[in-house]
Amino acid sequence: MVTGDEQQSMDHEPYVPEASPVISTIPPGAPMETIMAALVNAINRQGDLIREQNQRFEAQSQ
Repeated sequence: MVTGDEQQSMDHEPYVPEASPVISTIPPGAPMETIMAALVNAINRQGDLIREQNQRFEAQSQ
């Protein structure tokens, strides 16, 4: 448990939800290749968003 004395003050950006990533709808019965491609694209997009966020944090800390 963290007490008030031990807690460090941190300046956080307010959470502003970004537009939902565009994930293509996959029709029922789609081939496994289509499903895997959609998952890979979603994962890559999420990685891009995290990378952009980290770059903003680094720019602010300099």
